[in-house]
Amino acid sequence: MDKAERLGLTYAVRPMDHPANVPQVNLVCTGLIPPEQVPSAISAMDVLLHASYREGLPRTVPQALLSGVCPIAYDVDGTGEICRDMETGRLVPKGDIAALQQAVRWCIENPVARAALAQRGRLVCLDKFSAQTMVKRLQEVYES
Repeated sequence: MDKAERLGLTYAVRPMDHPANVPQVNLVCTGLIPPEQVPSAISAMDVLLHASYREGLPRTVPQALLSGVCPIAYDVDGTGEICRDMETGRLVPKGDIAALQQAVRWCIENPVARAALAQRGRLVCLDKFSAQTMVKRLQEVYES
């Protein structure tokens, strides 16, 4: 949190026990939260920053898009299938902290464009990751 303070950001750490009471801050660090708290956490976001190096397709990225929240994520494994840079979110090279910071700055400075990315991503998710599509794909796998 020292870096957040040096950057002039206000932050809250693990405020999810009472998400409605989260103060107006620039950064909320939740850590791992129970699944039932994910919807309220995502609905409180302007941007989902997913800086993991090793998740095949993080569930939080499509969850954010379905909630109208723009994701920023590293380009690892299957993340780029749903988070396409400047199309459905901001996708940056794995470990490129400067690119990650630039993507965060861009999202802060361009709220209308950021919302448009999230909306396009939401439509992609509704099509590509709908229950019907996923069942159809599983059936195709089993049949092959």
